[in-house]
Amino acid sequence: MDQQENKSLKPKKKRNWWVLTPLIIIGVIILTVGLYAAYIFNGVKKNVDNKMYEAVTSIDPELTQKKIKERENINILLLGIDAESSDRGRSDAVIVMTLKPETEEMQMISIP
Repeated sequence: MDQQENKSLKPKKKRNWWVLTPLIIIGVIILTVGLYAAYIFNGVKKNVDNKMYEAVTSIDPELTQKKIKERENINILLLGIDAESSDRGRSDAVIVMTLKPETEEMQMISIP
């Protein structure tokens, strides 16, 4: 009988629901926002990977011939693309090349 009385005399633990509930709600909100941000990021990354990288098949020869005949400067943007399979579309070299037909000079400017 003594043991039963000791159990009933122990003070009951008071649950602090007023502290625990807001913490759970804040945790769920942070988790939801993080998952949504990851979903949006992956969607944008897929679009960039699939649609942004298109190789140039040709340059308009008529426009180039016209500029050469009129002795106008021709500017060409040279992009070096990183060859790693995991980094698709990353440019590791950006150079603007200017051809000057009048003086038969070429200038190249590297853009960091």
